[in-house]
Order: sequence, then structure tokens, then C-alpha cells
Amino acid sequence: MVEKELLESLSERIKRFVKICKGSHMYPAGFILLERKDLRTVDAVYLTILGRKCAYHLGLTKRDTISPKEIYETLRRQVKVSPSGISMSLTSLVRRGYVSRIGKGEYVVVVPKVEEYLETLEFAYNHE
Repeated sequence: MVEKELLESLSERIKRFVKICKGSHMYPAGFILLERKDLRTVDAVYLTILGRKCAYHLGLTKRDTISPKEIYETLRRQVKVSPSGISMSLTSLVRRGYVSRIGKGEYVVVVPKVEEYLETLEFAYNHE
């Protein structure tokens, strides 16, 4: 299954955690909004990177990668995060194979592992 088809097949599950803005007076096209405010930093970072990939496939952004600064700018008004927390989360996500580092300071979600990560999110946040 190609990347776009795989993400489309998981879209309903992804939408439980993240919304992609199509553009409004409040948010630019491709802005990622978290559906939950009680996420661990690592989960918020992952969902932001996943959201960027989805926004790219929807034609709302020019890149499917995202920098730590963009992650911070996206998350800082939604959940409690710090640049160091984002950095530690990125290191963990790369080490675990859920995210790849591309070039200098850009990150992209590893699409074949999206379903696995969604399962951990669903278990953690839907069985409270």
C-alpha cells in the first residue's frame, strides 16, 4: 500500500487525535490542532509530525517534513511543552523508528509505523 493510501485508510483513527486546518482567519492552511490537551510531550510531538504528513498529502503544505522550531510553534499554545522536551521526544521517536530525521533538523513520520503508534495512543488515552 502506498503512503497516501495507508494514511487515508487510517484517517478516521488519526482524526481522533489531530485535525488539519484548511485555512481560516484563526489558523493557516495546514495548521495542526490536537484534539486532546492531556497528551504526553512525546505523543504531542508525534501527532504534530504525523499531522504535517497528512497536511502535505491534502495539498495544504509544501513539505512533509517539520523542524523542531515549527513543532514548538504549533504546540506551545495547545499543550505544555518546552524546546528541550521536544528535543528529547524527537530523539526517542527516531530511536524507536517512528520518525526519521531528514537532512539538518527536519523530521518526517515513518508511514508504515503509523498504525502501530496509533494503537499505543488509543490504548493510552481511550482506556483511562
